[in-house]
Amino acid sequence: MAFINSAPIYRIPTETLDNILTLAVGMEKEAAAAGESGCSTVSWVKKRLVSQTFHRVLERNKHLWDDVVAFHPDLTALFLTRAANPKVRLRCMNPGKAEKLFTVLRSFSYKILSLDITIRSAMWVEFCNGQAWNFPKLQKLELSTYEVGLPVPPSAVLPITAPALKDLRVTFLYPSTIETVVSHSRSLERLEIRGNLKMPANDVSATLLMVPDLKHLALCATVKDDNTMHDVALPHLQTLDMAIRSTASANVLARLDFPTEATTIIEIEHEDLSSVRDIARILAPKVNKIVASSQYRKCRLEHINTSYTKLSFSPAPGETGAGEAPAEPRLDIIMSTYRDEEEGQVYDALAETLRTSFAQVTELDIEDMDEYNEPGLLPSRHLIGPFPSRLIRVLRFREDTTRRNGHRPIVVGGWELVCSRVKKIQLNHVRFRPTFLASNEDDFIEL
Repeated sequence: MAFINSAPIYRIPTETLDNILTLAVGMEKEAAAAGESGCSTVSWVKKRLVSQTFHRVLERNKHLWDDVVAFHPDLTALFLTRAANPKVRLRCMNPGKAEKLFTVLRSFSYKILSLDITIRSAMWVEFCNGQAWNFPKLQKLELSTYEVGLPVPPSAVLPITAPALKDLRVTFLYPSTIETVVSHSRSLERLEIRGNLKMPANDVSATLLMVPDLKHLALCATVKDDNTMHDVALPHLQTLDMAIRSTASANVLARLDFPTEATTIIEIEHEDLSSVRDIARILAPKVNKIVASSQYRKCRLEHINTSYTKLSFSPAPGETGAGEAPAEPRLDIIMSTYRDEEEGQVYDALAETLRTSFAQVTELDIEDMDEYNEPGLLPSRHLIGPFPSRLIRVLRFREDTTRRNGHRPIVVGGWELVCSRVKKIQLNHVRFRPTFLASNEDDFIEL
């Protein structure tokens, strides 16, 4: 049997060894990001003990140390010492261990570019009661808690200042908690507040007023009406993702002034039909203005399930100019959590309030639930219901001069298509039941 002698490591070209280490480090950091402990980051660090060649390569490549998974104080300090542009991720449920890690991070706060922390709510309270932190180079900050039902109290205020911060994302933290961070960030471009916490409208408006240069906003919260509504201008906004769970949330959006060409996602989440109607009425002027100003001519109606429907307005193919960004602007309206039996009334409210937007549509793309198309699945009233007919037509009354009640014409009602300018229709998985001259409210009327 022939044996191949392995070459001594010093005979491997430095460039080749550099590439091997870079690839190995990348794979191990991916594994570390997927886990909690971060132990997979240790093995490649040990390679520096193999030979002076390994040691020199690791010392020279500062970027190999940039992704820091903070789980051991000494090792975290080693990474931060060697890193050129450190991006730190910390996950901890032990208060004592977290305090030691915070001590290390505080010592290197002057060079950290990105910080992602998830700890318990009680630990955040202790953090807020501690000494102030200043991150002069920090550009991205992500903060969250482990407890879904136990957010950080709104009275707790983070003692963090980061004047260069561009990206702030928090989950289960109130606007009042991040007030100091936001007020001292002179160049904040992205703000995400998630967790569906109940918060006063004034807190939301006050936070947005501090960031007029914002480009990306995501707000997932239940806004409470506190009789303090403010007009907020965000002239540079490019993307907006907002959950609407109350009329107060709708009013906040209605009074938000931003470019109509911004990509906008509005998700209306409410079970009460009366509230859904009120929300649709409040948002209608804003939605109709966006569709008209942006000249959205295409509408896609997507029926995900009996409690989830999505409407998307966008430019018709060929209407976007050459050289524009690949991702075209759009307006998405998502209806979710409504009651199955009230699906038709929800569609009626949208068709009536958004008829100005529907009237501009020239291309209609309709997709029903794909399970409707299963072989052997017979049509039933439950499956073939108000979608899509009650989204694209409204009930109109007119005088029938051929029929009179005494000297007065009889007033008769009939369905009217709201997409009166439609030129092209594409149907996917849409099934029809027998119609009788549009006599039923769920009939897909003749086009």
